[in-house]
Amino acid sequence: MNRKEIDTEVFDLLSRAGPAKQKPSPFLFLAMVLVILLTATAFGYGFYQSHFGPRGKITRPIAQSIVPRCFELRGFTESIPPERRYLWIMVDVPDLGLSWPKRRIYGVNEPLETKISEHGPNHTFIVSFYALDRDYTDEILEWFEENRLIGQEGGFPISPRALCVDSLSLRLKGRSE
Repeated sequence: MNRKEIDTEVFDLLSRAGPAKQKPSPFLFLAMVLVILLTATAFGYGFYQSHFGPRGKITRPIAQSIVPRCFELRGFTESIPPERRYLWIMVDVPDLGLSWPKRRIYGVNEPLETKISEHGPNHTFIVSFYALDRDYTDEILEWFEENRLIGQEGGFPISPRALCVDSLSLRLKGRSE
């Protein structure tokens, strides 16, 4: 065989063989699996929190209702974790960054029914339902005791660690705007 025939035969062999295949890097495969798992975990956690995480709802009165100074409040909580078992109804004034705790609710993860009395100066007010930890509840109880002793009712600071499970705006009956 001469050189030309050898070159032709090598060319034919290479043409039939196709491009050389490389095995994917095990590191690249591991990195892709890790990214997929982390993404799935993040989406799963977000789905769980939005569907099964701590929830609560004030069912009565409904938002923007006109209520008397003393009114009945109904609602429920679901999936409240043990560390957040201290439930409170509060009147919030976001512009001041203050709340006025109204009532502690003792039944966790069940329906609630209580009476709330509001004597603030505003025609409209916000009622919020909080699931709090033990430390925050202790601070509220200290606030109650201090205000009882000095005879004032200054607001209680709204804390970023407070978990508001529901909130709605109401209007007082018989007050002009």
